[in-house]
Amino acid sequence: MDLLVLTHDAPGSPGTRKLFALVGEYCADASLRADLGTPISSAPGDAWLIARDGEAVAGFCVVSSQKNGRAKLHALHAPTAALSGTLRRAAIKHAKAGGAKEIAYTAAPSEAAALRKDGWARGQERGQYITFTKEL
Repeated sequence: MDLLVLTHDAPGSPGTRKLFALVGEYCADASLRADLGTPISSAPGDAWLIARDGEAVAGFCVVSSQKNGRAKLHALHAPTAALSGTLRRAAIKHAKAGGAKEIAYTAAPSEAAALRKDGWARGQERGQYITFTKEL
């Protein structure tokens, strides 16, 4: 399995076109958005970490850098717990390389045990989800 990192550049740029050629169908999938509990969003500067099995997209997540030295992990889509962990670790590595001091992730309660095991601190509950943070 390969991990591809693509940056959401300016609208219409070759990099952005390549990115959305790979993940566009997932962004438009209403059932996936329902499973994630939130719309899949992206802005220029966001990094997409895309796990590929050959040419097929196996999973992905988005890392957004924030001005306060934090990063936000979101839109994590992985069909297995192992791939979810791989993508979270890659997101942490990417955020740290970008200078972030902390990363935040809002997760379903079913992910809580794995997140705590990986050193994430449980934060506030937000409806049916829980915010976790990790010092980098």
